Amino acid sequence: MLPYNLAALTTASLRVQPLSLWKMLNKEETTITTLKNHIMAEEKRLICFEWALKHMLRKEVNFPITEDFLTYLLGEKVKIEEMLESESNKRCRDDKQTRVDMRIKTKKGEQIIVEFQARRELDYLDRVLANSCMAVTENLKEGGRYMGIQKVISVSVIFCSVGGTGKDYIYSSQKSIRGRHHNDELTFTPIASQAHGGKKYAHEIHPEEHYIFVNRFDKKVRDAFDEWVYFFKTESVKGDFKSKGLKKAAEVLDTLKLTPKERKEYEAFQDQLSRDRSHANTEIDIAEYEGKLEHKAEERGMQKGIEKGIAQEQRAVVIRLHRTNTNKELMAKAADLTVDEIEKILADL
Repeated sequence: MLPYNLAALTTASLRVQPLSLWKMLNKEETTITTLKNHIMAEEKRLICFEWALKHMLRKEVNFPITEDFLTYLLGEKVKIEEMLESESNKRCRDDKQTRVDMRIKTKKGEQIIVEFQARRELDYLDRVLANSCMAVTENLKEGGRYMGIQKVISVSVIFCSVGGTGKDYIYSSQKSIRGRHHNDELTFTPIASQAHGGKKYAHEIHPEEHYIFVNRFDKKVRDAFDEWVYFFKTESVKGDFKSKGLKKAAEVLDTLKLTPKERKEYEAFQDQLSRDRSHANTEIDIAEYEGKLEHKAEERGMQKGIEKGIAQEQRAVVIRLHRTNTNKELMAKAADLTVDEIEKILADL
């Protein structure tokens, strides 16, 4: 019989990893402390963040979750002023041309574009640049000054190959514009700085790009931001994670707290993801299979060509020896043929 406090703790936490907890409870030495430590170390399964961006995190009450993620990524405090409309605020994943999952306007007036990429695209990096450029120019008024340009920050969370390679799993564009000879940073003049809302450096108005390659992450958490990458990779959080945003996410994005309607939509989303992956893998399998068939056909063609060449050379040897009145036995040995094959060649002359 479990002590009341131990039983209560177990009941409240069974949904984390029921089987592993029951294995612990069968051990006589299990105490409240060891059970708490085990629960803290366990992973809690959560909703896919991409789906949450579209359906749950657009609510102001959940802004702190996204703010925490962006703060750790960008290395500075991010406060969201509002969520802007994007083409991905539609139910169907395929019902959009621009794959933007969230567009954010910050208190500083910057615009942050967050995109989750799960499909292979060789020109994905080009598309990110195009989206950033469109976001920059769409705020310009015709005939107006360029002073009102908003800084655009593009954040890509990538789960597949997109035409870029490297050893790291996080890549960021340079945040400075420096001189070639003196390595000094390009700054605004005092009057230009005032006109730009107090910005000091020229790079502060230029677009930034951040790429997070989730599949390259080795699940070794080195800092607070790695906790987020771990979440993206496993759709789970550990109890000992320090990120406040992830702790809130563990509450808000708990799959057990979905309403029936949300669960139906989430299951449809996951089904579509599976279909997308299956479609992509099928295309690859078909291409590989057709490539192998083509390769085999080429090999058969080459073999036939080689055999034809050998036969022609043997025939030429037999004809030359026949003209010198060489007997058939010597012809057969010289051409690596049988006497019968020699006679067939001579019969066709």
